[in-house]
Amino acid sequence: STIAPFIVNRSIAVRAPTLNAPKPTPAILKNGLEHYRVNCITCHAAPGIKQTELARGLNPSAPKLDSKVTQGRTDGEIY
Repeated sequence: STIAPFIVNRSIAVRAPTLNAPKPTPAILKNGLEHYRVNCITCHAAPGIKQTELARGLNPSAPKLDSKVTQGRTDGEIY
């Protein structure tokens, strides 16, 4: 369906915070990886990690964070 992605994109455009990610340092990267492992991997997966049953049931599906579309978003939109 094309309606769900349209609604998601409009919601992101209207509600995304204006922010810029901090410059990566070893501590920030470590913290970010831990945060991703605990909070994000269930829906977004990761290289070498199979998609979970929960993620397969999402509609719309969780975006691939390494896709051109996602990487074309601002830091606030990705957040």
